[in-house]
Amino acid sequence: MKNYLKHTGIALLAAVAVVSAPGCKKAEEKKTEPAKVDKAEDKKADKKEDKKDDKKDEEPKAEDKKAEAPKVDDKKAEEPKKAEEPKKAEEPKKDDKAATPPADKPADKPADKPADANATPPAPAAGAGPAYFGLMNKGLVKLDNGKFEVVLADAKFVKDIVKGKDGSIFAAAMAIHKIGTDGKAVEIGSFDNPGSVDHLAADLNGGNLYATSYKGVHTYDGKSWSSEEKSKLGADVQLLSDVAVDGKGRLWVASSNALHVKDGGNWKTIDLTGVGKQGYKFFFKDFAIGASGTVYAGHSSGVLKLGADDKASEVNTGSGFHSYSELAIGSGDTLVLGGIGEIVITAGDGKTTTYSEKGGNFKGKMIRGFTTDGQGRIWFAHENGMTVLDKDGKATDWLPGTVAELNDKIEVIYTVGSGPALPTVGPQQKGNIKGKVIKAGTAIADADVEMCGSPAMFIKTTPCAEAAFKGAGKTDKDGNFEVKDVPIGNYGFAVKVDGKWTIYSMFNCCTEMKAGQTYDIGSITLRADSK
Repeated sequence: MKNYLKHTGIALLAAVAVVSAPGCKKAEEKKTEPAKVDKAEDKKADKKEDKKDDKKDEEPKAEDKKAEAPKVDDKKAEEPKKAEEPKKAEEPKKDDKAATPPADKPADKPADKPADANATPPAPAAGAGPAYFGLMNKGLVKLDNGKFEVVLADAKFVKDIVKGKDGSIFAAAMAIHKIGTDGKAVEIGSFDNPGSVDHLAADLNGGNLYATSYKGVHTYDGKSWSSEEKSKLGADVQLLSDVAVDGKGRLWVASSNALHVKDGGNWKTIDLTGVGKQGYKFFFKDFAIGASGTVYAGHSSGVLKLGADDKASEVNTGSGFHSYSELAIGSGDTLVLGGIGEIVITAGDGKTTTYSEKGGNFKGKMIRGFTTDGQGRIWFAHENGMTVLDKDGKATDWLPGTVAELNDKIEVIYTVGSGPALPTVGPQQKGNIKGKVIKAGTAIADADVEMCGSPAMFIKTTPCAEAAFKGAGKTDKDGNFEVKDVPIGNYGFAVKVDGKWTIYSMFNCCTEMKAGQTYDIGSITLRADSK
């Protein structure tokens, strides 16, 4: 089934610094902003997107509203400076008999022995196909016949995945990769040509592969790339987001506040007169193509449907104001929308079925990598692993540490046909985390430290208070802290000193943890001039 996987982000009012950890890449650090106790959660997402420096003209998202005033305890966070180089993780070497044993003892009790995640799965559904997972640091993983397999280990920051006319899989990362039907991977695009792309679409009739970047629209004919500058779509076009091919084989591109279609070799901008409020900025995010070829375009506060004459109309997604960051097509050509801790299925008539984190239907809030399969299942990742919801709303949760191949931040998910049978997933593998907090070269004692999948930028009580998993500790007189029994996965950290929280999101910490061992993230260094 054709899926269009997207990445949207919510602009973070934050300062950025570098934090390092063993095996970690450059880290982001964000400065917390004040928020009201009552409704900040509903008005602001703790979600971000890695932006390139060239994307200077990006317009703000409509849903990015100012947070309201916090409690007295939740004051403006300190802005830290570049972190010190962290220490090496304490992992014994299997082949080096002379290796020095780790200073710390392993966890007091050994980790639970996992069930075989690649055990024989139930019989596959008719039209079954694999599922692909694009990870932040660990490449491209395939689930097929009950087994997880890394098919592309050297891809970083996988942003989109599509299937081509010949059955090949294309993945957009730092480079563009093609995995042929023989399983062999080749690089077909680089940072130089066509550039760093964000979204892909495949023409299943003509065979071309399309991509968008901050520069323009790019076409791959199976041999070479050609490009069109974004000015070809319109003189005032700034940021390009998603790309799609409709049932007629026409190419669609979404820019910040407009929709463009290439018909007969010429670009046309869709007339949105009368749609939305006068002067309304749509902030388009993504496309979804229905089974009938109908085009849907998701924007900051709803969805537009493009009729046979390309006339746009608003889809009735139910009562009230909703801001959905993800869009896909479900069973019976229904729309499936994903927002903060919520999934809504609608036929466009206002009648909806809703599943939510608060309602106990799944265990994550920051939804990403959103897609569907031919069985009507909904697949999505979040800060607490990933979830598959079947057509009846029954969830299969893969929590951090349960699937070794997925111990990283899952950015995108793509399913083929009816998707694969789900394998049995074992218990969470856990280890310990330790680190140190310093400021101006001096260890900070008695500082509160929290860690979770996505520390909240707008704080009600603490940054990790509402997380499915929360680890907490306090620094000793030498500034050292330790958090025990942490599921292996990707985490952010929050440190509170003098009543102020500072949040750190490390790109791949702590995906290199080992079960039953202690992983050292190094030092978290606060700015010397912070007050």
